[in-house]
Amino acid sequence: MADNGLKSFAHSQPLPGIVIPPTAVKAAMSMLIPFILSQAVVGGYGQTSPASAELDGYYNPHREVTFSGTVTGKTKGKVPGMAQGMSILIRSGKNLREVELGPAWYVGRQSASVNMGDKVKVTGVPLRVGRENVILARQVTRGRNILALRDTDGMPYWNPVRRTRVAVNGGNSAAQRMDNRFEGTIGSTTTYNVGGENYSGYVLNTATGPVDVAVAPTWYWNNQPTYYRVGDTITLFGTRGNATNVNGVILVNSMDYAGGTIILRPGGIPVFNGFRRMN
Repeated sequence: MADNGLKSFAHSQPLPGIVIPPTAVKAAMSMLIPFILSQAVVGGYGQTSPASAELDGYYNPHREVTFSGTVTGKTKGKVPGMAQGMSILIRSGKNLREVELGPAWYVGRQSASVNMGDKVKVTGVPLRVGRENVILARQVTRGRNILALRDTDGMPYWNPVRRTRVAVNGGNSAAQRMDNRFEGTIGSTTTYNVGGENYSGYVLNTATGPVDVAVAPTWYWNNQPTYYRVGDTITLFGTRGNATNVNGVILVNSMDYAGGTIILRPGGIPVFNGFRRMN
């Protein structure tokens, strides 16, 4: 239900996009858990929900639109496969558009916030859900801040798995060198303190001895499926050096997984840090 007595987006001017059958919407909506947001539409802590990749196929970059407007409200997400989604309502000219940001557990943990009354620019793809139109956001820009939610192919940052082998340079040409490649067996799971934040990680038993590897903040990694278990053999890339080595702990750029790649720092920017500052 929209806040502030705003009219339903279903009565706004229709947007072209993919149509999801109402039966699928009803089934998906029955699984959504009601949640309460504070004054900040984006920001603060979101209730934890499982990650989902079911929505990946709905995002077609060739159908992207960009528009500007003012944030006028907030509502629960309506898109199937988006566990406990978070949406904002944006007044753009005569239209009131509902913008689906992503799961609350991801959006709600970002460092900055988008509040009602903020002027923003949205880039995303129109999608018809039952009788309503929504925008699947790839990014939301507020001033010089960008809330990045998906990569340029539309793949969500809250799901780090890419289905093919992907080379990740980690922001510098040395990141994929063989001396930054680690292969071994997971000896144990543990938690590391990185910049004052708890990171999930592993002690990796390699041919040259144990290596401490920090994967991602616990709030992010705990919302992922169990990719690895103690005893699994894995291959990962992590950058050595003062810029990314924290007290001898290697920060992971990417890891091989089931014929694909788990990408955590494309171009050196962590996928779990959605809010970014434009240069």
